[in-house]
Amino acid sequence: MSIATVWFSTNDMNENAFFAICINNAGYPVALELHKIYRVIAVEDDELQVIDESGEGYWFSTERFMLKAAVLEIAT
Repeated sequence: MSIATVWFSTNDMNENAFFAICINNAGYPVALELHKIYRVIAVEDDELQVIDESGEGYWFSTERFMLKAAVLEIAT
């Protein structure tokens, strides 16, 4: 299965925040919830480091996630 690698970001205090949706939690049912949006904190080769359900950053294959583009605005 191939996934589109189109990042989306928010402008939060002039820093980019990246997110991914879990589409495959096989073998990690406690660490990853299917269809949940996770914050990506690093990318290396074909892996993403995300903040998982433990609240810690762990590395997972990009094949476990779908990355989608979005624009978020916060009214002030």
